Amino acid sequence: MDVNAGQILNLLKKNLILILAISILFAGAAFGFTKIFIDNTYQSTVKFCVSTSDRGSGSISDDVTAFAYAQRLVNTYIELLQTNSFFTNVAKELGDRYSAGQLKQMVTFSSLNDTEVFQAQVIAKSQTEAKLVADTVAQLAPGVIANYNEDAELKVVDPAMVPQDPVAPNPVVNTAIGFVLGLLLSIAFVFIRNYFDIRIKASDDITAKLGLPVLAYIPNFESVAKQNT
Repeated sequence: MDVNAGQILNLLKKNLILILAISILFAGAAFGFTKIFIDNTYQSTVKFCVSTSDRGSGSISDDVTAFAYAQRLVNTYIELLQTNSFFTNVAKELGDRYSAGQLKQMVTFSSLNDTEVFQAQVIAKSQTEAKLVADTVAQLAPGVIANYNEDAELKVVDPAMVPQDPVAPNPVVNTAIGFVLGLLLSIAFVFIRNYFDIRIKASDDITAKLGLPVLAYIPNFESVAKQNT
């Protein structure tokens, strides 16, 4: 059966209330699930800067070389700080409230725009815990770097702060996703229900579904009478 754009729009228009009701229901369910079942998570960030002992010698070429050297060291230092031994020390400093494995999931190191600066981002379910872990990482990281390379120094250039707002979940985004999902499912339901609906609703349906011409039809006398009055 051929379906044109006009028929599709008419079908959606006739089922508009149903489509909106299902969409709003899904949006409300997504909002409620987000608020009730998903815990807030907070992020605290500390930034480090790698500096070498021969920086500032007065020679531009030497400074450029030292800068490039520090850039290369950033990735090495990030790898050193992602080791189990480092997170084990962090766990001990925190009183073993977290395991090394848990801390590895909570802390993410990343370099910043090919500079000497890199950061540690801590995700936790508590605002104070996020800052506490970030502060502990900032406290222990310079010692790890000093043991590896005496010619380089790791400095904290941006200390961790207590986060004010959660980074996840986002109720607005989840509600919007729920609405869109409900919209798509409701439209699919309307099309499927209409496809399997074999009832004859108009004279054109006889020709479309049975391939038979319509010779005559009986009008609705009540509607005709109302029109004539």
